[in-house]
Amino acid sequence: MGTVTSHHGMPGTPLRIAALWQGVLPPLRKQRNVMGVNRSCRRVIHEFRESLTFGGNPGNLGRALMRILSSHGSSLTQRACLAFLLLSFPSAFRAQQDAVGVYKQSKDSVVMIQGQRHIGSGVIVPGGCPLSASCSVAWVVTNYHVVSGESSITAKFASGVEVLTTDVVAADPDNDLVVLELTGRPFAQSELGDSESLSIGQRLIVISNPMGLQGSVSEGLLSAVRKIAGRTLLQISAPISPGSSGGPVFDQQGKVVGIATATMEGAQNVNLAVPSSTIRSLLRNPRAAKLADLSPAARKDDGADGVIRILSRVAAYLANEMTEEAEAHLRNGIQQYEFSPALRLELAKLLIRTGRFEGGLQQLRVTNRLAPDEWLPVALMGHLTLNRWLEQGRLSDRRTAYQIYRYVSDNGRLPIIKKELITRVLERMGSPAGAWASGGQRSYSVTATQDGRFLLQRTTLDIKQQNTDLAFVPYNAEFTTKGEAGRFTGTFSYFDGACNYVQSLQIQVSSDGTFMEIRGTITQVTGVLNSLSRAVGIKSAQKLCKKPGDEGLVLALNRIPRESFNDVNFMLDEDTRALTFK
Repeated sequence: MGTVTSHHGMPGTPLRIAALWQGVLPPLRKQRNVMGVNRSCRRVIHEFRESLTFGGNPGNLGRALMRILSSHGSSLTQRACLAFLLLSFPSAFRAQQDAVGVYKQSKDSVVMIQGQRHIGSGVIVPGGCPLSASCSVAWVVTNYHVVSGESSITAKFASGVEVLTTDVVAADPDNDLVVLELTGRPFAQSELGDSESLSIGQRLIVISNPMGLQGSVSEGLLSAVRKIAGRTLLQISAPISPGSSGGPVFDQQGKVVGIATATMEGAQNVNLAVPSSTIRSLLRNPRAAKLADLSPAARKDDGADGVIRILSRVAAYLANEMTEEAEAHLRNGIQQYEFSPALRLELAKLLIRTGRFEGGLQQLRVTNRLAPDEWLPVALMGHLTLNRWLEQGRLSDRRTAYQIYRYVSDNGRLPIIKKELITRVLERMGSPAGAWASGGQRSYSVTATQDGRFLLQRTTLDIKQQNTDLAFVPYNAEFTTKGEAGRFTGTFSYFDGACNYVQSLQIQVSSDGTFMEIRGTITQVTGVLNSLSRAVGIKSAQKLCKKPGDEGLVLALNRIPRESFNDVNFMLDEDTRALTFK
């Protein structure tokens, strides 16, 4: 068969393949169900699909095709299979991209959907205008449950531009899909891909807005294609969170192959997406409406009656000490009502009661984002973070806990008794009393006396400064107000191996009580070592001493976790009590 030349004068591969196909098509037509029956052809197809999935880049794919040609290209049928594949899958030769490339290509078509109640994601797909056109009408695909019950929504672009709309192009509550219309400016679009051609294990990229964090990118694999309640869904491992609903799932060519719809609560990166084949079916049947016309019956994200029923069942499980069943019911409830802070708070409390503190913290963070005015999730985060400081000794945890308590103490909904307890914890945290350590091997203990002073004693031996105690009193009462650490002054008598001194001290404790700086100034020389005086004479010995006004003791101390907070443990037990329903 002769080579067909393109108009550029170079061998035209697509034309050559087309000629190859025309040459082998008549014999193939005489064979019955060739593509489905012929084993060698199926083997070629299988190897080609494997190359598509794992080839990684066009060079690897090209080498894979050459290997297939060399091993399977002898028979007419097998050559026909290859020609058919090359004609049917031209996108295979498009350069596959990593997440960076897909993001750059697609970010301008991804929007954050903001309503009065909820935040989600969406993507502009062809429909309002042809893909190649500069389009001032756009169709945005998102989840039905993200917009159901809203009278209007705002689509926010990565550039910061916001477009308000009330218009619906098409809606499919059974498959949790809706298409909205935007107008008024040119819009970028992302091409729809073919979800039915995806292979298990194929790499996918999700761009969405979890918890309102716009333009977040996650990457994973196609884990399975599942039938759930009569719906075909893609199971993907790319991490998604609340706010990701409606986010586009891209293949490595930057085509939309799905729309994120749900995450399996309690599982590790088990998430679901509506395939692009379902989106195509919806786009073929547009039916104009208004957002206010959408029935709220299919909403997943809240609904007081549904949440109350779930909490009632959970309470019944807990009353019968069926903790595992209660947890499973909560997680299933969150699948249905993913934006319910009440369900997430109860799950967090259950996790804390069963010793899974990090999981509890994760749920509390989400709860706080969903209900930022509620004091309890924030207070629990403070309790857990402070206890983590006591266990692991990270100063950053102590600072964070202090900031959390300061924040929650200003919450107008905080009960009076809780405000008193948290205020007491803040005072305790900001006080100098406790255990401290310098950068070396020295540790110190500060205790409060009944007359309002603080006594600093070294608890490890320092050869240069033996038998030294520091007594210091508040510099001014205004520096020791509730919830704030302050400045202190004091005196200190010590011996440096040659001379005895009296120092005045300036002590500064950070507001969160994690750092203390002590600076001394020599005020008086009270004596010289007798043996030194006898050896060099009293005048010579005195010359070796520091002078009044010289710098004395300098200490920089960090708090160490040798303290207890009974009030915190009391609040943690009380605030995580098992749910009861009357």
